[in-house]
Amino acid sequence: MTQVIQYDKNPSAEGAAVRVARASATPTVATDVFTSWPPLGTKSHKLVATAVTVASVGLPNADRPAAASGQQWSVSARLRSSQARTVELALVFYNTAGATLGSALLTVPVSAAFTAGEIKTLQVNGATAPATTASVDVQVSRTVAGAPAISDTVHVDMVSLTRTATAVPYREPGSDAFATWSGTANASTQVYWTPAVTLTPASDWAPSPRMLVFVDDLPPGVATLTLFRTVKGRKAKVRGAIGSTVAGAFSIPDVETAFNVPSSYRAQMFSATGADLGYTAAAEATVVSAVCSVHNPLDPANAVAIDVADTSGNALTRPVNGERFYPEQRTLAVFVTGRRLGLQDVQLYFSTDVDQIAEKFESMLGGYGDDDQRVPVLCIRTPGFTDLPPVFYAGILKMTELPINVKIGGQVREWEASADEASPPFAGIVVALLTRDDIDAFFATRNARDAAYATRTAIDRDYSKAGTA
Repeated sequence: MTQVIQYDKNPSAEGAAVRVARASATPTVATDVFTSWPPLGTKSHKLVATAVTVASVGLPNADRPAAASGQQWSVSARLRSSQARTVELALVFYNTAGATLGSALLTVPVSAAFTAGEIKTLQVNGATAPATTASVDVQVSRTVAGAPAISDTVHVDMVSLTRTATAVPYREPGSDAFATWSGTANASTQVYWTPAVTLTPASDWAPSPRMLVFVDDLPPGVATLTLFRTVKGRKAKVRGAIGSTVAGAFSIPDVETAFNVPSSYRAQMFSATGADLGYTAAAEATVVSAVCSVHNPLDPANAVAIDVADTSGNALTRPVNGERFYPEQRTLAVFVTGRRLGLQDVQLYFSTDVDQIAEKFESMLGGYGDDDQRVPVLCIRTPGFTDLPPVFYAGILKMTELPINVKIGGQVREWEASADEASPPFAGIVVALLTRDDIDAFFATRNARDAAYATRTAIDRDYSKAGTA
């Protein structure tokens, strides 16, 4: 889980809660307006010094979050000083009796010199809670440095208090799709969602080596996503993960991933209205396979492990679609062209030595019946000893079978084909490898199924049950 809880319940003073004085200060909620201030909403927290010494304010006592020894806490806040003063941002830890812990009141401060009216964002990163810690407070202080005076003011806004090793910049629920209130706005903690991609390489043949892709911590504002795979600079949309509806998480096995080279994945997220919400961070992993896999993209369950000759793809041609002209009085040609095309006339050489594998391989391009026709495009993934693209979609209009020893009772066949690089057919369609029938067939009762899984997502990710029905 990569969710981060923002514990400051009223981070920009838009709610009713007011900070409390920790030393020689009067805390208020202000609607003061200055250039570039307040940075968020119409209000901000205000510290008014009542002495010429340290003046500080902190969270309302009831809003101090629980903390424990050894935890790391961080805070970020935007501050404005009315005068040229030194201002501190600090985390203060308390025990169960309400006493501060450490040799000084402000145990882990970060201070900065401000000019009059200057606005700065200060951060405390990774303060470790000491022994007997029970709660934590975020405090802002105007220090004695810089000739302090009574009535000096410090404004505070956009506070982010998190249990993290590094401070997290504030996100505003409502305007940021990846931030939500846990309860009443400006009176509850917030959740900062950080969608993450988790990759699990699988090298078994169920139905073929693949990458299990899991995207979780999607906030409620994410309605659909499109998953991208990048291998050796080639970016492609993942089959079955194009505009897919999601609800908090998404899982899919990518049976078109590359072998023995890193594959990078990231998801582009969209709202219910189709607004682009950006990308997740990328994740990278490698699926290991010693043999070549071939399947029709619309029938991944019938993938076969097959021998591919290292002479396959010995000559790779990528032409440019266009023509050349020699105008009158011109010595050099003028080219009128379109885009560079994919690979053409790629020579492929396969071999099989089992009748069942040969039959399955041959049927990938279509059978004789009206109901077993196929789009003649194969997904070919080699272990890397050819110069073919790691994931090669081969459009094959003719494949030649050479029965090597079939006439004497053997099963060895060689196959030759000339292929053009093609777009994967119907990339938004995927044949489900795991179905509800598989789950129902594996478990005798619904109670047994419910006992085996904590969530529906866990059911959707249990590809070990694929093919049970």
